[in-house]
Amino acid sequence: NDEKLYKDIVVIKQGQKISFIGFIDSGNNLYDAITNSMVIIAQKDTIKNQLKESMEKILFGNGIYAVMYNSLGKNNGLIYAFKPDLVYVIEDGQYIRKNNILIGVYNGILSSQGKFDMLLHKDWNIN
Repeated sequence: NDEKLYKDIVVIKQGQKISFIGFIDSGNNLYDAITNSMVIIAQKDTIKNQLKESMEKILFGNGIYAVMYNSLGKNNGLIYAFKPDLVYVIEDGQYIRKNNILIGVYNGILSSQGKFDMLLHKDWNIN
């Protein structure tokens, strides 16, 4: 069932809440080599549209992570990531906390149909 691949996600950073529709991407197996954190990818515009202050100040004020990745047609790519204060997935009305996560900020559009604005890790349901 395709519906099980979509998740409602809430990210908290410096007291600000950002909501996403996440999609479990079987091709996303990205972990940060230094922190060993799972890396999920968020659409920059979604973040920017929900924050009351400067995106750079809120997201990267406490440090920025440069995460290396390889993808189809692109070796040695680099995405900038931040460490959220909290990440929740909403399942049947319950907020379930997810730990050890970095969020990479992607400048483009993740879904041409607008179905999601976050790519979740292939191991999302495990941790």
